[in-house]
Amino acid sequence: MPSADFLSFMSRDFTKLLENKDECNVTIKVGLKAKPYRAHSVILRARSPYFQKFLTRRNADVTLNKWVVKLPNVSPIVFELILRYIYGGNIILEQVDTEIVLAFLATAGFFHLEDLYDHLQDYLLEGKTDWLREHIIATCRVAGQNVALKKLRRFCKKIKEREPDLIFNSVDFASFEEKSLVRLLQRDDLGMEEIDIWDRLIKWGTENTPQQPRVRRSSGPNFEAMEKTLHRCIPHIRFFHISAADFHMKVRPWKNIMPPTLYSDLFRFHVDPKYKPITKRLEARHGAIESEIISMRQAALISSWIDRKDCESETSFRTYKAAETPYEFQLLLRGSQAGFTAKAFHEHCDNKGPNVVLMKVQNSTEIIGAYNPLHWESNLIDLATTESFLFSMPSKADDNPNHAVLSRVKSPKHAIVCAPDNGPTFGAPYAIAMRDNFDDPEKTGCCGGTSASYNVSLRSPEERYFWVEDYEVFQITRRQEFHSSPCEREPDLIFNSVDFASFEEKSLVRLLQRDDLGMEEIDIWDRLIKWGTENTPQQPRVRRSSGPNFEAMEKTLHRCIPHIRFFHISAADFHMKVRPWKNIMPPTLYSDLFRFHVDPKYKPITKRLEARHGAIESEIISMRQAALISSWIDRKDCESETSFRTYKAAETPYEFQLLLRGSQAGFTAKAFHEHCDNKGPNVVLMKVQNSTEIIGAYNPLHWESNLIDLATTESFLFSMPSKADDNPNHAVLSRVKSPKHAIVCAPDNGPTFGAPYAIAMRDNFDDPEKTGCCGGTSASYNVSLRSPEERYFWVEDYEVFQITRRQEFHSSPCVGK
Repeated sequence: MPSADFLSFMSRDFTKLLENKDECNVTIKVGLKAKPYRAHSVILRARSPYFQKFLTRRNADVTLNKWVVKLPNVSPIVFELILRYIYGGNIILEQVDTEIVLAFLATAGFFHLEDLYDHLQDYLLEGKTDWLREHIIATCRVAGQNVALKKLRRFCKKIKEREPDLIFNSVDFASFEEKSLVRLLQRDDLGMEEIDIWDRLIKWGTENTPQQPRVRRSSGPNFEAMEKTLHRCIPHIRFFHISAADFHMKVRPWKNIMPPTLYSDLFRFHVDPKYKPITKRLEARHGAIESEIISMRQAALISSWIDRKDCESETSFRTYKAAETPYEFQLLLRGSQAGFTAKAFHEHCDNKGPNVVLMKVQNSTEIIGAYNPLHWESNLIDLATTESFLFSMPSKADDNPNHAVLSRVKSPKHAIVCAPDNGPTFGAPYAIAMRDNFDDPEKTGCCGGTSASYNVSLRSPEERYFWVEDYEVFQITRRQEFHSSPCEREPDLIFNSVDFASFEEKSLVRLLQRDDLGMEEIDIWDRLIKWGTENTPQQPRVRRSSGPNFEAMEKTLHRCIPHIRFFHISAADFHMKVRPWKNIMPPTLYSDLFRFHVDPKYKPITKRLEARHGAIESEIISMRQAALISSWIDRKDCESETSFRTYKAAETPYEFQLLLRGSQAGFTAKAFHEHCDNKGPNVVLMKVQNSTEIIGAYNPLHWESNLIDLATTESFLFSMPSKADDNPNHAVLSRVKSPKHAIVCAPDNGPTFGAPYAIAMRDNFDDPEKTGCCGGTSASYNVSLRSPEERYFWVEDYEVFQITRRQEFHSSPCVGK
């Protein structure tokens, strides 16, 4: 054995030094009570960058060569774990409360003990996620304090974006900052009932008001203090979407903390159905469900069953979150309002398409329900489907999906049973049947039992018959912003498919009507012409201006052409690619387009369709490349060490607003600063002369004409192939290594990055006779885009785009500390 590992013995011996106080020369006073700990400066300096910086002669008692360190914000329990790690290099977490482990991670960041970061994050994320979700505010606070905690930050970001309701239900909700709470209340996608949001807000207010008010008092100093606490939050509550009963029970007692005009308006709104409020009514939040029986989380669970999320994996079942439910639940009927007769059911629910039936069982906390993917009708008929299902779940107060029971179709022939004398009925024999007057124990009521149509019985034979306390029927429609298939998320893939010619005309027309294709309009036109020529028996030759070939092509495309956004095609592309096909276009449209492109002052008489979302007015990059840049802005490349999911062209969350194009505005530093100074975040794109290379950079701050360097960690440089090659694997990314000189502003330079220059665009940077551009090794960025031999280059053209986030996208939607 030429070598051996005795680290465990060394760790044990070093740990014993903690017990030996004789040679300790550092006293550390920890916590509010300043509990003292003794340690050795040589070990502390060697193991912790914090102590290496603090334990200097300047901070020492020179005569005694001793130090006193005060750490009032550190818990003694946590500090003992830190000390044992510093001395022995090991930690044991099995007997440690999760709250202490989270504090341990935060304190490790304070002492810069980077070796602990991954281990503690993995421990929390692999076995303690339930606790983290319940204490999401504290978890996000720790993650927000240290950018190196990437795994925990990703966890928090997903919660904030997809499950903002967890913040309201967090055990430490009272510690949530007011500024973050206001931003949260402004969101439309909280996935909660408005009255529940109000309840949590009142709870937050009482916890954050020194003199907590007693609601039976109508005025006084307690309510004045409460009003001050909540005055920035109350304007963002959607009061008009709270029921009259909830308003009188839960809002009215707090009337003295509300603006008098608002309260008076709400009161009259709820007592007088004809009253029109003068207060501006905020829109209902997305995903709210007008149900007295189930919560939004339960609606999300039902939505997950509709989309068969339970069938995607044999080992796990990922339900939709309340904030991302892709279906609208539109109330058609509530028994307590419309009655419990079969007649009332058919009057309100027949021929309304897919629907969900919910029944609250009398004298029970049980909810029984079913999904009909077809429709109801008053004829005596059975409808076959494989997509319906039945379910049983606990009351609204218990929305744990593990407590629900699901029963799917086993035999589709009698899955849905329509009968004029019955309410909603499923299966033969009946799995669920709601007879006439099914709330009355003196009548037949409801029955549910074993059925050949469904694979699980919801009720035992002894409990087969039951009656309902209330029931609701909801029409189910898919939200417009949710698309079921991957092709709908990436519609450009359809246009670029090798078998695009086989795409049905009807589907193509629907596709062209969409605003979110994520393609340049001229590229859509090119694909449409290709589709037309493949689907026209006599393919036209574009040099002929008329004739039977063009007549046939016009017939092929006559339903598609009205959906092309011609006014958003450049003049050059119009003359090169559209004009040769003028004989397949309506004469008035073509004439209008021709005059529009030759006369800048001409106002077209043809209705101009809006530009599609996501289109980018660039001669240099494609929408896919813009989506890649957007992914880098949001650090999608940092989310996983093994994979990099870029944004799709149709889902790019940023607007690229053209500020300058060199071929139009010129290539001088003066022109650059005139067009681009003080315009906020921007992307610079350069097409290198005599090359297919594109060089670019992102500035998250701004440009100015003063000689100044701007520090940032968020800028980056990149190199990618031409617009024709938008494969993200062919791109090179260079991120900030040293932020001090990341952005360089100079009146005689165009956009410049890094010191020494990583990219510098000098004056007249398109002219090989002038200085041009340079790019090379820089201390500011971690990757050099060009070799020393290729350091100097000139541009064929360049563009600068202002970058703004689309309103419908949230970067960290529930942003908290």
